[in-house]
Amino acid sequence: MTMKYAVVTGGTSGMGLGVAKMLLSKGYYVFATYVGSDFTEKIENFEALKIDQTNRTEVYKFIDYVKSKTDHLDCLHCNAGISIRKSFTEYEDKDWDAMMEVAVNSHYIMCREFFQSFLQEAVFFLLVHKWELTLMQWCWLMGLPSLRFTLFARIL
Repeated sequence: MTMKYAVVTGGTSGMGLGVAKMLLSKGYYVFATYVGSDFTEKIENFEALKIDQTNRTEVYKFIDYVKSKTDHLDCLHCNAGISIRKSFTEYEDKDWDAMMEVAVNSHYIMCREFFQSFLQEAVFFLLVHKWELTLMQWCWLMGLPSLRFTLFARIL
């Protein structure tokens, strides 16, 4: 049986860690991104990689690392996000840019760059598992909430 591989962004705490552990229980090898305090828990078939998803160079290095370890990806769970706790009128451009870089841009880049890995024999499923909505996002998206999502590949 071929090993199944997954990427879980924000995969060392909260919902991301829960998803990662569920995937591990299903036989996946999981690459998880995180930022902040070092993640020291040792889990079999689980690799936590500290990357700053506001930094595109680090995002591309992570993608290259995963591609160096496997020739396919069976699941991409886009969970990472940041929240800067300020009132609407206190947000600066750099705050907004950082939130969008993590929640939108880094995940778009991963979807695009890992797409070939899903194409081998796969059908895609987009599972929306969490609606995130802030006043800033609501205004920016003009009524369309941003989504955290998972792409699963199912062998035909």
